Amino acid sequence: MKVKTEKIILEFLKKRLEVGVDTVSSHHFSYDVVKYGELFWDTIKLPETYSRTWRRIRSDKLYTQIDVTDVQSVKHKGAEGKWRLIQDT
Repeated sequence: MKVKTEKIILEFLKKRLEVGVDTVSSHHFSYDVVKYGELFWDTIKLPETYSRTWRRIRSDKLYTQIDVTDVQSVKHKGAEGKWRLIQDT
């Protein structure tokens, strides 16, 4: 069975939230999500595929499937994108 990229990303984010990490950065989609997909979902996808899907998840607000109410861009000194996952408490 082929797993959707969207599901892999949402499960990755859900696991981060479960351990108290509410931020995610561009580099997570270049490396960590790729490895997560390989190890836990037995699927190989390109980092660009994950990045493109992450943009769609944000634009279509699909993150509500994991009880995230908003995704806010975090300003920082680096050029890399960084986001905070907001949940109702």
